[in-house]
Amino acid sequence: TQSCSTATGTGGDVVDTFSATTYRSAKYVISVDNGAGEYETREALVVHDGTNAYITEYAIVYTGSGMLGDATVQMNGGNVELVYTANAAGTSVKVISTYIDA
Repeated sequence: TQSCSTATGTGGDVVDTFSATTYRSAKYVISVDNGAGEYETREALVVHDGTNAYITEYAIVYTGSGMLGDATVQMNGGNVELVYTANAAGTSVKVISTYIDA
C-alpha cells in the first residue's frame, strides 16, 4: 500500500503506523523529496517484541550531496510508528508498506 505524501520537518514526523497486535514486522520502501530538486529512496525492515521496535535501513540512494534525513521507529501504545526526521523543513515522504502478521 502506498501512503499519501506526508510533509515532514526537522523534528521528526510519523509517516506510517501499524498495529503491534496484528502485525509483527514490516518492510518499507521510503521515497523522499526535499522540494529543492533532491530525492532519496531507501528500504527498511522493522520488527517489534511488544515492548520495543527495531529498524534496519539499507539500499539508500540519494541524488544530492548527502541523505535527506533518517528513519526511526517507536512504540506508541499498541502501535508501531515509522518516524522520518528530515534535514530540511517542507520535505515530502511517501511510503510503500508490507506487513506480516504477528
